[in-house]
Amino acid sequence: MLFISPIFACSCNDNNTDKDTEYKVTNVNVPANLQYTVLNMFPHDTAAFTQGLIVYEGKLLEGTGAAEPYTSSLRLYDISSGKIEKKVEQGREFFGEGI
Repeated sequence: MLFISPIFACSCNDNNTDKDTEYKVTNVNVPANLQYTVLNMFPHDTAAFTQGLIVYEGKLLEGTGAAEPYTSSLRLYDISSGKIEKKVEQGREFFGEGI
């Protein structure tokens, strides 16, 4: 099974200074509720702010974003054990967002 997280972006470049503006969406179908079953749980670094996930062939690739004093990173996990196989830190001058 391949799971690729959706990509979203936002921008505040519209020069709209009215913070109380309401935006109404019309003619949109409500998505159906999804059913799921938790198969397993693994420990996770609570200092890692997940910014993207890909699961492929028993591996999990996680991109993290972290503010000071932490460093954003890209991590490769073995899903069966939950252990990090490889971790690449991006440096304190970068904030990781997405993968």
